[in-house]
Amino acid sequence: MNNKQAAQAFEQLLEICDQLLGPEGCAWDRKQTLTSLRESLLEESYEVIEAIDTSDDENLKEELGDLFYNLIFLGKIAENTQRFTLKDPLEAIHRKLVDRHPHVFGDVHITDPDEILEQWQVLKKKEKTERKSRFDGIPKHLPALARAYELASKGKCQAKSSFADETQLGQVLWELAKEAAASGLNPELALRQHLMKIEEQLRSDEKK
Repeated sequence: MNNKQAAQAFEQLLEICDQLLGPEGCAWDRKQTLTSLRESLLEESYEVIEAIDTSDDENLKEELGDLFYNLIFLGKIAENTQRFTLKDPLEAIHRKLVDRHPHVFGDVHITDPDEILEQWQVLKKKEKTERKSRFDGIPKHLPALARAYELASKGKCQAKSSFADETQLGQVLWELAKEAAASGLNPELALRQHLMKIEEQLRSDEKK
């Protein structure tokens, strides 16, 4: 499939979404809001990840389709409630990709992946002038473990590594989850509560 065919398929999906949200469409779809679709978006994202992890291409095609539709659905709801048009986020990502790849669309000469990532972060910092802390860009609703990883990475928290690979790390995390279950404790809530103290300390240290 070339880009023209993909664009045609995308346009057909837009038309289907318009019909579902139209007066003669689906009552359930018309009832949805940006807020009500949050769980669906999260679920579809995890299902895409699962399909990638299991190398299930047939399932990945289906799950990517579901995710595509969720994104279009959200955009159309925003458009119908006059918050912004679906064109706006498409134009925003177009500008971002061009602006943050000067080594492709400009005259910057960088080929090393690490240098490209560093350049991306520098450009992002210049754009996000409202962010006063390097921790401001970490989503509040990330799962606790993912949020802990981001805080540790951005905070440059040093710890001696004792893991040979992800399999070994996964086993340790599984053992911790089992201990939490045996103790009647929720590890997600426990870590999230602890991270509130950790983030407060990291932000305080950042100001010194």
